[in-house]
Parts: sequence; C-alpha cells; structure tokens
Amino acid sequence: METQPRKSSERLDERSSEHAAPRAEGFTVRLGGGWAVWSLNTQRLQDQLPTGEHAQSRLVDTIENTAALSLLLGYNILGHAGIGVDVTATGWSLTSRDRGGAGLITILAMWHPVELVSQLLAEPLPDNRFWDISLLVGTGWSAVGQDRALRGLPPAPGHMVLGALAEVYVAPWATIGASFRVYPLLFDEYVIHWDHDVFVELPDRSGGMLIHPSLTLSLRVPTSG
Repeated sequence: METQPRKSSERLDERSSEHAAPRAEGFTVRLGGGWAVWSLNTQRLQDQLPTGEHAQSRLVDTIENTAALSLLLGYNILGHAGIGVDVTATGWSLTSRDRGGAGLITILAMWHPVELVSQLLAEPLPDNRFWDISLLVGTGWSAVGQDRALRGLPPAPGHMVLGALAEVYVAPWATIGASFRVYPLLFDEYVIHWDHDVFVELPDRSGGMLIHPSLTLSLRVPTSG
C-alpha cells in the first residue's frame, strides 16, 4: 500500500501538539519556590496593643524576607476553572534557638481566561497551544512570627490572596511557570506567648501584606479525555 505524502505543516502541528495545553479535566500537583516579602502595618498593630508592648521591636523587626516554598493540590474543571488547596511556608534562623517563620494554608479558586475565551469562540484557538495563563483568588489561615507572632486561625481567615501564573508546557503532563501572588493580611490575634497561649485580640485586624513571587513546576493527571 502506498504512503500518501504529507504536508510540512501537518508534521509541524504534530510536533507542536506534543507539548500542547491539555483540555481535559484532571488533578494538578504544583511545586513552587520563590521569595517572601513582608510589609506589616506597625502603627495599626500598635494602636491595638496594651501599653508596654512594642510591635516594632518585638515583632516587626524580627520578621525577615527570605525564601519560601509552596505545594498546591488542585482539580481543573471544564478546562478553564479549578479549585485547590495550597500550603506555603517560609523560615529564618532555622538552626538557632530563636528561629522564626510563617505558614499559610489557602483555599483557592483558579481561572484560565484564555481557555474560556477559546471555548466561546466560533473557531477555538489551536489545540497545539503550548502556553497558558491563569488567575487565582483565595482565603485561608496563617501565622507568622518569632518571639512574638500574628495568627489567623479558623473560623476567621488570616489572609486573602490574589495572583497570576504564566506557564509553558514542556510535556502534555508538565509545565514550568512564573507566579506572582499578593496576600492581604487579616490576622486577628497578636501572640505574646505560644506555649501558654497568651495573646491579644486585634478587632481591627493586622493589616499589611505578603508579596510572593516564585517559579513553579506543575504535574497534571487528566481524568477525562
């Protein structure tokens, strides 16, 4: 049987589709590594603390901008929306007695606008698109500190988050990307002593924010074709 000649454009489409963004629903595991930059509202904190407790020296000056790691477990719905749980952690002076750090657990909603637009178009974008952009919003619980600390525990949230992620597919099941997140901080407790659970309530919340740029590696497991 004779083999029909093939156009060069067809071969190019096949090679491009090897790394194309999948359209199927499925699970996502995302690892991130980047930097945590803190900006606390010292005056707002001080106005809510008892006389003699100095937020600047006992808390704000002890918090360091340093490396941060994150792990996200998510599920993509209909190709253009998803939900997930993210855990982000950072720390400093980890080998000393006065170590400090932060931990954030976040419930996320994620949206892929390019994919949604593609689905709505009369002629969808090419299936061999190898890149994607997503937006995210979420809220969760968190704590940060060293000698003194701030925390927001259930049921009240400790933070919100807004962010964006740009990704390139290096395989149908893997991407590398760059992420940028901003966390408005909503801590409602100023912790004076962790072991004895001594804290001051912050009725006006803590204010401030965390900025977290990072690089990401995502692995995807589709549940439908």
